[in-house]
Amino acid sequence: MSRGLCLLVMVLAAGCAPALTEIVVVVDSDYAVPSELDAVEITVMTPVGEHDPVRSMRPALPVSLGLVHRGGPLGPLRLDVRGTRGGTLVVSRSAVVSFVPGEVRELRMDLLRVCEGVLCPEQSTCVAGACVSSALPPSALPPWTGEHPLDAGTLDGSTVDDAGPDAIASDAALDDAAVNDTNLPDAMDAGRRDAGEPDIGGADAACTCTLDHATSRCTPSGCTIESCETGWSDCDGMAVTGCERSIRTNANCGDCNRVCGAMNATTSCGDGVCRITACADDRRSDCNATVSDGCETRVDNDDANCGSCGMMCTGSDRCHMSGCR
Repeated sequence: MSRGLCLLVMVLAAGCAPALTEIVVVVDSDYAVPSELDAVEITVMTPVGEHDPVRSMRPALPVSLGLVHRGGPLGPLRLDVRGTRGGTLVVSRSAVVSFVPGEVRELRMDLLRVCEGVLCPEQSTCVAGACVSSALPPSALPPWTGEHPLDAGTLDGSTVDDAGPDAIASDAALDDAAVNDTNLPDAMDAGRRDAGEPDIGGADAACTCTLDHATSRCTPSGCTIESCETGWSDCDGMAVTGCERSIRTNANCGDCNRVCGAMNATTSCGDGVCRITACADDRRSDCNATVSDGCETRVDNDDANCGSCGMMCTGSDRCHMSGCR
């Protein structure tokens, strides 16, 4: 952490100013710099427009960018990070996040070679070689500690990343570093108050909250979700999208990202509860009425469940082809 940021934290701790609301974007890579990656570009899209990209040429990894909130809506913010070589895109990553009021959170967006050439659908991004949702809830942004441990032991430009604070040479200085701080609210307000128009998302704005599948209310920071309609949930953690996801599907059964599936079975989640609706074939059955192990019993050769659950073969008979013989 740089000296400038240290002093700011000390002032806030003394109660002289409101708590800082900030997202610290940290970009690292396992590409060698500059032979494999010679530039990193970060673009930020706020609710009212796109900021000019911040570019780091021949970057000293990791690259840090502080996004400071001083008014207006808390999100969503869309961030796109591009790693290039000779002006040609090598690898990219995106995220959609919101500020957490009064807290400084960290957003890791490492550019890893396992994502080179991976094309992901809209609203998703490549992480560790797989396509995942680009929308991140606040829980996915840990508190900022001023340190840059690289994900899962990967390498920083072919050299192991130093997990120390920003003041160490291998880490980029976060605060007071010319291009590394971006003050979002000035652009978000876009001079509207000076022009006699209401400030976007500010206290002088008329707040009308109508969020999808949600009961909502107005706050000085904008709309917040009080509750979701039955069968819906706020999975991306962003009020602006409302309760955007049905939790009565096999992909989100009763909760966000809770998969309804079972071995050797067809399942359904029409009421938010995962149930087995059919077994893969007539040789199997769900005899213990437990979804987690699916259609676990082979009724074509099980002496205790021969042909159907609970049908036991007696004496010297054995179950063969679903019959006691």
